[in-house]
Amino acid sequence: MDFPPWMQRAIQARLDEVSAQFEQDSELSRVRGENDEAFEALFAGQGCRADI
Repeated sequence: MDFPPWMQRAIQARLDEVSAQFEQDSELSRVRGENDEAFEALFAGQGCRADI
């Protein structure tokens, strides 16, 4: 299902607005950092195996 161009532009404008708010949110940046650290710790030392 294709959306009309005006609706695509409206959706993209809203996404751009929300993305800009996320980038400026210090709490979100802190949580993202914690999430990245937890993910790295979870998979640290496991490496990639081609036979999986």
